[in-house]
Amino acid sequence: MPAAQAADKALLGALIGAGAGAAIGHSVKRGGGAGTGALIGAVGGYVIGNQMDKSAEQSAQPPASPAKSASIPPATANCGRANDLLDQADRSRDNDTKIYLLEKASGLCPDYARIHNDLGVAYYQRNGRFDRDRARDEFNSALRINPDYQIARDNLARL
Repeated sequence: MPAAQAADKALLGALIGAGAGAAIGHSVKRGGGAGTGALIGAVGGYVIGNQMDKSAEQSAQPPASPAKSASIPPATANCGRANDLLDQADRSRDNDTKIYLLEKASGLCPDYARIHNDLGVAYYQRNGRFDRDRARDEFNSALRINPDYQIARDNLARL
């Protein structure tokens, strides 16, 4: 991809990220949240937009099974909603909220390995009475969906 097109995607990502970040920041914190959200969104959007050309090159080699990919949810309406919840969980600073969102996402799209891995991490971080067992179950679920998901395998080994 020519450098000019890659720069255009990075700029477009920054603009979209800034707008989304401002809206989210304003809804979370009325006084000053929009500016902070816009800045974070712009940086994130720029990075994501800049990576679009690299991901297009990588996607030229199809995965063995798209439904089992850790980074791509199965293509259903429920999985689209689950991906939105996953994004919300990524932004959440409260671990209980993160667990709630990931459990809901898991119910909507049970064959998305990343949701199970992230839920396992959240359980592990919460460190309640049965949370290590829950974390182990979630890492194992991620590996049943995608046996090649190295992050889940590493997380399971750290337990």
